Amino acid sequence: MNREKPCFDDFLHLLECPVCRTRFSKQKNSIICTSNHCFDIAKKGYINFLSKQPVTKYNKELSAARRQVFDNGFFRPLLDRITEQIISIKANRITILDAGCGEGSNLLYIIKRLSEEQMIDLLAMGSDISKEAIQSVGKKSINALFCVADIANMPFGQTQFDIILNILAPANYSEFNRYLKPGGSLIKVVPSDHYLQELRSIVYTDKKKQNYSNAQVIELFKRHFETFRVEEINYTQTVTQEYLEKIIHMTPLVWNEDKRALVEKCRHIDQITVGFSVLTGIRSN
Repeated sequence: MNREKPCFDDFLHLLECPVCRTRFSKQKNSIICTSNHCFDIAKKGYINFLSKQPVTKYNKELSAARRQVFDNGFFRPLLDRITEQIISIKANRITILDAGCGEGSNLLYIIKRLSEEQMIDLLAMGSDISKEAIQSVGKKSINALFCVADIANMPFGQTQFDIILNILAPANYSEFNRYLKPGGSLIKVVPSDHYLQELRSIVYTDKKKQNYSNAQVIELFKRHFETFRVEEINYTQTVTQEYLEKIIHMTPLVWNEDKRALVEKCRHIDQITVGFSVLTGIRSN
């Protein structure tokens, strides 16, 4: 089996112009569709498919905090489980899209794990609406192509991906269904009921907000797939004050709070609950 690392040209067939839905060809440091819509390949290797950058809270500081949280193993049990799911497919070659990939840490970890298993050839792409998040991926990956794109109008061809990952990110099921191959899997991750319960018990006086629920999100997911499963992954992590501060800065659950005041209120916390619901749906043939 050929396990050479892919070059840019290997990804070209996965792409489709988000303006006119025609295919691209590569010309020097740009890709140009048959209708002459042109998108440059940045020096760091990513492509920006947005003509106007939206205002988003996913800035450089948040990306840096999220990467430090990642480096402390916050997502590791979750990503190991997702990697096991991918390996269980037992395919010779797999195409993966991480939709809402942020600064790319999750996808790069999964690629590394799959490479260590020496079982799967793969092409992997990451897409996010935050230019700063994608820029922060830099040249870290020579196994994946990253792009800045709107999840409502992503630059991919129909039925190109075996797996779409959607980890703690907004979903667009009509788009996902268009890009998934028949029999392909959407793996969506949402916080479980106990996610960061130590923080929520301090921030919220409302018991409903303390007892976090994604039941409506899960029900919506189920309505889009005849075949699906839900798996719960829960664990705790010991945290230092510095580490907890990065978690507070990262999570949208407390974005509207005064971060400094919240850090002070949380000084007694020495462990945090991490919980995820992993939703897997299979596209019908």
